[in-house]
Amino acid sequence: MRNRILLLGALAAQLIPVGALYTLWIKDVPGIQPVSVGHWFQLPGMAPAVTVVRTASALPVLVRAHQDRILLPARESRFLMARAMTRLIMNSLSLLKTGSLLYLLGCALLSPAVVFAEEQSVRPGINRYYANPDWDQWVNTFERSGREVYDKRYAIVDASGAGPGMVVADIGAGTGLFTRLFADRVGPGGRVYAVDISQPFVENIVRTAREQGLDNVEGIVNSARDVSLPPASIDLAFLVDTYHHFEYPASMLSSIRQALRDGGTLIVIDFRRNPSFSSRWVMGHVRAGRETVIDEVTLAGFQLVDDKPLLRTNYYLVFSKPVS
Repeated sequence: MRNRILLLGALAAQLIPVGALYTLWIKDVPGIQPVSVGHWFQLPGMAPAVTVVRTASALPVLVRAHQDRILLPARESRFLMARAMTRLIMNSLSLLKTGSLLYLLGCALLSPAVVFAEEQSVRPGINRYYANPDWDQWVNTFERSGREVYDKRYAIVDASGAGPGMVVADIGAGTGLFTRLFADRVGPGGRVYAVDISQPFVENIVRTAREQGLDNVEGIVNSARDVSLPPASIDLAFLVDTYHHFEYPASMLSSIRQALRDGGTLIVIDFRRNPSFSSRWVMGHVRAGRETVIDEVTLAGFQLVDDKPLLRTNYYLVFSKPVS
């Protein structure tokens, strides 16, 4: 009997899609009201770090314990997942003897008792200005002296490691300042995806690239939750002053991770959020500071490999997608 339980736990662990976020709801269970019982957030290369807790109804449930997360290779991660699932199943069987009903996670994946929760927007409406932008106005805003990432644009690209033949995604491309620089850097054998949620931005980026003889630029109009790139299609994902515009950072990071090839690079450049020197606009506009961004990106399965001291009002973080 125990061997069968161990096998069921292992199978249930394999059924859980990596990078998926679930909110589990118990419904129609005798003696309790419908209640949210926690989150399960398991990513490639990360141990699920689950623990058994008890709700007011004394039913044991699995929740994610952020403070207990452990970074492990995927094999150990799946092993721990299987062990946790086995423990849950055994606890559930003991409850079944007393007449209580706990939906087993391996079966609940196919049951209406599971609600797949969507990530909630962390900054609703932050991108409303880009729905119908004035192109010339934004060119004058993004491509002007005095803006640090514009003044340091060549040094930023030099430090990125981009080279001939590479495939780069300029995510949140805006007016295409870095799209054009990367297109020149990767050459005709490479490709640059100009990814932006604003269709007018993307159309104008492609137009200006063609006017400059850059035929290796492709425009992508993405959604607020997805970069709309094929799996394992890019070598470098580049974000400059874009991360704080992510309404759904976990979803976007998961999408970027899927689009990157193993060993690929994610660069995040964004405003330092420090009351001692950051402007009032930055403090009010930018959601997360450097430390929070590092936490969110590493939680999404990336490894921080460099923190370049190249900029003053912005940070320059380099992450890697671990090789499976």
